[in-house]
Amino acid sequence: MDALNPAVAMHPYYLALRSVPLALHPELEHSVQQARDGRWVVLSLVGGDAHYRCRERVFHWLQQLDGQLTLDDMLGLLAPGPEQDQGLRVLHALYQAGFLDVSPPAQGDGAHWRRRLGSFLMLRLGVQAPEMLVVLLQWLAPRVLRGGAGWCWGLWVLWGLYYAGGQQAALLEHWDSRFLDPSSLLLLYLAYPLLKLVHELAHALALVRWGGRPGQIGVMLMVFVPLPFVDASAAHHFSRRRQRILVGSAGVMAELGLAVAGLLLWSQSNEGVWRDLGFNIAFIGAVSSVLFNGNPLMRFDGYYVLSDALKVHNLNSRSFRYLGSVLRRYIWAFDPVEPIAGNRREAWILGSYGVLAFIYRCFVYYWICYYLLTHFFVLGVILSALAFYLLFLTPVYKATVGICREARTNKKLPRTAFSTALLSGLLGWAVFGYQGNLSWALEAAVQIPPQAQVRAMEAGFVVVPLLAHGSQVEPGARLFELDSAELKMQYRLAQSELSELRRLYHQGLGQGRSESLKWQARLEAKAGELQSLRQRLGNLRVNAQTQGQFVHADLSNRTARFISQGDLVGYVLEPGARLNLIVAVRQLAADLVNLHNPEAEVRFEATPDRVFRARLVRQTAAATHELMDPAFGSDQGGGIPVDIRDDEPRAKERVFYFELELEAPWTENYLPRLAQVKLALPGVTLFEKWTIFWRDRLLTEFGWL
Repeated sequence: MDALNPAVAMHPYYLALRSVPLALHPELEHSVQQARDGRWVVLSLVGGDAHYRCRERVFHWLQQLDGQLTLDDMLGLLAPGPEQDQGLRVLHALYQAGFLDVSPPAQGDGAHWRRRLGSFLMLRLGVQAPEMLVVLLQWLAPRVLRGGAGWCWGLWVLWGLYYAGGQQAALLEHWDSRFLDPSSLLLLYLAYPLLKLVHELAHALALVRWGGRPGQIGVMLMVFVPLPFVDASAAHHFSRRRQRILVGSAGVMAELGLAVAGLLLWSQSNEGVWRDLGFNIAFIGAVSSVLFNGNPLMRFDGYYVLSDALKVHNLNSRSFRYLGSVLRRYIWAFDPVEPIAGNRREAWILGSYGVLAFIYRCFVYYWICYYLLTHFFVLGVILSALAFYLLFLTPVYKATVGICREARTNKKLPRTAFSTALLSGLLGWAVFGYQGNLSWALEAAVQIPPQAQVRAMEAGFVVVPLLAHGSQVEPGARLFELDSAELKMQYRLAQSELSELRRLYHQGLGQGRSESLKWQARLEAKAGELQSLRQRLGNLRVNAQTQGQFVHADLSNRTARFISQGDLVGYVLEPGARLNLIVAVRQLAADLVNLHNPEAEVRFEATPDRVFRARLVRQTAAATHELMDPAFGSDQGGGIPVDIRDDEPRAKERVFYFELELEAPWTENYLPRLAQVKLALPGVTLFEKWTIFWRDRLLTEFGWL
């Protein structure tokens, strides 16, 4: 029996297990599975949902836990150094999971607080699966999960993807206009547990299909949302990898199938409850599958499917342990521990998965917190604090304690202190020293001066087509000509009435002065009416008032097209004219713009790859709730939230308006209506960006900075 490593005797896990009698739980069961790096053993309690995987040689070592050997005896069976350290970690993991025949571990104050917090956020109420449900699943499973079911599911989902691609514009419009409506959110809250019920029953159905039996069933309250659950952990003991993969993916497959059904319900329903419900079902089934349940980078169904597909067990924990060993070796120069990866292929898989999973989880938590902070501020603050604690504070604290302990053990405190200080300095420079751009993407409306606008003064049909788009014109040049049969008829009728009045006037000259004056007044009025009609007929021909380039407002230049009175037909842009744009910003952004005069880049839909530079010309004196252009409102796809309860949509919060002018003259042969503007504020650190974001949220929610 080998001597105990002194470093192991100082480990907190050793102190926790030193006085515990070591024996495996009498109801512990195991199964053996084959992987690329050898045989693995899956441990679980009868009727429990927790499981633990270990290598076969580790399981043989654990079988010596008969209640007679002490912790020192068990560790003495292993080689001193990394092997004893790994053995201690295995025993502590079994102890925490309840796989040892001892009372539950005592909880310290910190662990007790974390357990209370976890119970508050996730309360689980379950019972053993009723025999009637098991019998029903056993009858249903072979009839549903039979040959050809997978092909039918695949064709159904592929058709849904094709159909969703064709409905992309309508889906985005529904998202902007209806998704955040209170009634739609209520439907989302009610539909989510029902979809999760189908998800869990699909797992149970696949489990029963290959001889397994569900454990507990019940309801789990996750952040006050009731979610049904079915314990399908018995699938971990299936010896065939294909069966484990199908059980793990059954829930995601069911949700994707329901998502296509929801898409079909949405497309075939009129505006109302059923259309909103169909959209919410499609959203839940698709988004939860892609971002969470079906994504292997999160520890849900997709993770276990990928682990079985790659034949690499304990993928999550081993990948982060592998990355930790790489950092220990190349940054802190600690002695290498027992190799975590069995070969180069497995090392590549563990390293890649660890990096991608960490980045993706931070990305998902960031966007969830950002969305909640911008829409449900209080809930967003709570979730952000919890995510910061779990994803940053806890790992940093554990890593710091482990590094300090190992540095004392290896007597490398100076090297460790230097490496830690260097790493902390780089992190501090990235947060407080590195300067980048802070940018806003805004909608802008192009402002054209009235004198440049060409409008139809009268209604009529086009008889002379519009001058060619992009033509250079001089003052007085004919741009187009209209024809109005009604106006011409009115003119001819006025002519005949004027002739009749003249005849009657000459007949009444000898009937007295008063009678002559009456007919003269009628004659002058009709002459004025005829002159007005003659002027209106002249307005049917539209001429250029200034020199410049004639640009069509509507490129459908066709003869016999009807144009209403006052319709905008085109523009005459003077040589060297610069376009002006109006953008709407909130108060904090307006303050930053006034202080720093940011750079402005403009893109137009017709040429999205071309960037135009612009400069700030002026801003409104005070904030207002009025929308200078409807395109700024969220109901029209803009970024300003609006209140649509009034006849005229108004901004929910006061906004400032800035006028921008393109630096270069406009020489394009088109005139845009809207533009995308990016205001970039240079020289802003990451810490300043966070500060600006929180100031903006506090100002928006409470009116103070």
